[in-house]
Amino acid sequence: ISAVDGSSRLGVARIPGVRLLDALRLVRLDRLLARYRPLLDPDAPERGGRFDDRSLRDFATLYFGRSISERWIGPFSTSGTLNRPEDASRLLFLLRAASHRSAALATLRGGIGAFFAELPEGLDVRLGATVEEVAARSDGGFDVHFRTDAGGGTAPADGLILAVPAAATLRAARPVLAPAEVDFLSAVETVPAMTLSVGLTGRGFDVARRVMVPAGEGLPVEAVSLLPAAATCGLAGDAATKGLPAEGGLVVAVSTAAFAARQGGAADEVVAKELFDALARIVPAVRSESGRAFSALNRIPEAMPRFDAGHFRRLASFRRVHGTLRAEGRRLYFAGDHLAGPWIEAAVSSGRRAAEELLVDLADPADPAG
Repeated sequence: ISAVDGSSRLGVARIPGVRLLDALRLVRLDRLLARYRPLLDPDAPERGGRFDDRSLRDFATLYFGRSISERWIGPFSTSGTLNRPEDASRLLFLLRAASHRSAALATLRGGIGAFFAELPEGLDVRLGATVEEVAARSDGGFDVHFRTDAGGGTAPADGLILAVPAAATLRAARPVLAPAEVDFLSAVETVPAMTLSVGLTGRGFDVARRVMVPAGEGLPVEAVSLLPAAATCGLAGDAATKGLPAEGGLVVAVSTAAFAARQGGAADEVVAKELFDALARIVPAVRSESGRAFSALNRIPEAMPRFDAGHFRRLASFRRVHGTLRAEGRRLYFAGDHLAGPWIEAAVSSGRRAAEELLVDLADPADPAG
């Protein structure tokens, strides 16, 4: 593993496998970002649709050389997202590069589980319910039909945010969607993934780190997270009940989409062994069974949306239709990573955007405070 500062040309030049001459070509990147920046909005990524015209790999190779494409831009843009540089839109890289240079890096030190535990405060949260259908009411609102273990029910809503994957949105709300919205959501593709989580008792990590694995390494994993024990809540179950000490750490490896598809029918022990073998090359400490508190294999059939070239332009059309229907009084909103980008920051951004739209549309004009 080589720790590098990807925000500087010198740091990128130190990445194993990067040619110096290719690294020098990165001087073009600052000029490109300065010229493109007005259209690179992570909260409205569809504004950059004009850059959604070619694949990430084609763009990176043309502008910066093959070694930069394969060893930095490709992994930086797609590692852990299950997207492939040869298919993914170049806009993924432009958005991420622009936002990373203007944002402070942060870690959820208390664990992402603690973050979600805070969300229900002050809200009427109903768990264990499956939404079956969304129906429009004559007054402009909606009836949400749901099912629980105790039976079915209906909840009225003045406004509704569908913060679920594209396929789930279609299943629940197709009757209230415009044809153009159905077309976009139907075209969203997702890919499977497998993750291997390993708790280490004898070795911790001072800070959270993310290892990006270039496809050229030929490994079945594309990203590895190294997490202090304090930051593991909600990631691999309750770490405390699995014997992970405070000084320990958690390693989470994300498989490549190709591996997950190829090994989808294989037994867990076969899959886990192959992932363990690959992971041990990156984190040798996982080899010791006595140093492992636990390990867990997780299969995710529909893990992440694909952002192939053309996705953002389709998203722009979807947003235009959505804006027209908002202006006509429809109070239906959408959130999800498929609407912003294959990262948690993008998912959160899309949720914030949907909430702001709803608040604006439902605000009482007579109330100065909104």
